[in-house]
Amino acid sequence: MILYQCTTTSPHLLALITADDALLFRQDGVYQLLLEQTWPTTQLYALAQDVQDRQLSCPASVRLISDIEWVELCLQAQQVLLC
Repeated sequence: MILYQCTTTSPHLLALITADDALLFRQDGVYQLLLEQTWPTTQLYALAQDVQDRQLSCPASVRLISDIEWVELCLQAQQVLLC
């Protein structure tokens, strides 16, 4: 699942995420990294450029990735949801 341009996450959206899913934060979705949120998965990623552009600090639980790694992550996924 890729979260972008959304600065809040609804409980309904969180219910779609399983422990086996990877969650990628990009564009304005990286602002969700500022929230005290327990995510249903430990596979958390954020586009490094988006975090840097917004001058945010990234929690240690989130792996910063490049654009190339983002494409590779999407290619490995069985299903990609954009939210």
